[in-house]
Amino acid sequence: MKLWNKALISLSLSWTIFLIITCLTFYFLFLHHFLLIETSHIFYMKLITYYFIGYLTLGMVCLSVTLWLFKVFIIQRLQVLTHQVRKINKNNAHYGVIENYGDDEISSLSNYLQALINFIDTSQEKIETQVKERTKKLKMSNIKMQQEIIERKLVEKELRTHKKDLAALAHYDHLTSLPNLVFFTKMINQIMSRTSREKIKLALLYIDLDHFKKINDAFGHNVGDLALKEMANRFLKVLRVDDIAARSTADKFIILLNPIDNLQFVHLTAEKILKISSQPMKINMHEFILTASVGIAIYPQDGTSLEKLIKYADKAMYQAKHAGGNAFSEGSATTTPTIG
Repeated sequence: MKLWNKALISLSLSWTIFLIITCLTFYFLFLHHFLLIETSHIFYMKLITYYFIGYLTLGMVCLSVTLWLFKVFIIQRLQVLTHQVRKINKNNAHYGVIENYGDDEISSLSNYLQALINFIDTSQEKIETQVKERTKKLKMSNIKMQQEIIERKLVEKELRTHKKDLAALAHYDHLTSLPNLVFFTKMINQIMSRTSREKIKLALLYIDLDHFKKINDAFGHNVGDLALKEMANRFLKVLRVDDIAARSTADKFIILLNPIDNLQFVHLTAEKILKISSQPMKINMHEFILTASVGIAIYPQDGTSLEKLIKYADKAMYQAKHAGGNAFSEGSATTTPTIG
């Protein structure tokens, strides 16, 4: 039975009883008035009073019964429903169960609340699942991003290394690690620009290894390359800090003595180069001796540009080579060549 039907039946029954009793009361009053006229006025007034008191009492009883029914069928059940909802909310319980009995509006309300709780629980589970999946995806994306950052840093590091390698290839000889002719030209132009104002003398030594082709033909290019590397290291041992050695071509080297005070120092350095060059060399079980021919040009008397200095130093070097090699020659534009 529906709740409101119960309430209406209870109210209707109570008020029906109340109206019947009221009608019967007035009926007996009027009957007594007409049949017992001779009754004393005081007795009549008392009787009316008693009936009125009984009428009010009966009304209060009916009202109490109505309120009691309202409390039993509505108030108590709403209190129980409120208590269950608060308990579920306080404990933050999943799959909270609301007790339900009957088939009235409060029962329907309980069913609606239960369905709402189930929907909230299901939605919360879905949200938690989506959050976990999203968190997992974000972690994977973060790991992937970190890997990309690491890879990018490695690539940047490799690029910097490659740039250094390219710079080294652009300025240094890959075999001997000496400056190449391009870098040597850049450095000597800067030095000559400074020394021209300070009137400092420089010496250019152009070196060619005698009969180097025979080493390549006899022992192979690998031995020849190692011999060039060894010879470059020997040249560096006789030079000063500010002196510069470079590789010009295959078996030719160029040295700048910076600065020089006199020709005697230049000749002494050339003799050191000839001496250290002619020391025995042992590479890959092959032992042999290489000699060198050295041409000397003096700045600024033999030229004020690197092109002219190399031209005179190259000419002097061939003079030493034609003299039998293992010698140095000073080919000056203003003096007679000197062979040492």
